[in-house]
Amino acid sequence: MNKNGSRDYGLFQINDKYWCSNTSSPGKDCNVTCKDLLTDDITKASTCAKKIFKRHGFLAWYGWRNHCQNKPLPDISSC
Repeated sequence: MNKNGSRDYGLFQINDKYWCSNTSSPGKDCNVTCKDLLTDDITKASTCAKKIFKRHGFLAWYGWRNHCQNKPLPDISSC
């Protein structure tokens, strides 16, 4: 639960305020249910995350803002 009462779902921590619907019907900007973001098949979640990133970059994720922005990031080129 976030301070504003919203929740983040799945691998990409997609927020339900704008991006996924908490009902049984797909909705909001990604046209998915939040439950869709919790399955082992990450197709819908990755499509939604790409949409969010295209609009807002990493600034859409407060975890990145609070822990990574303006800090040196690890070199993952050998992964």
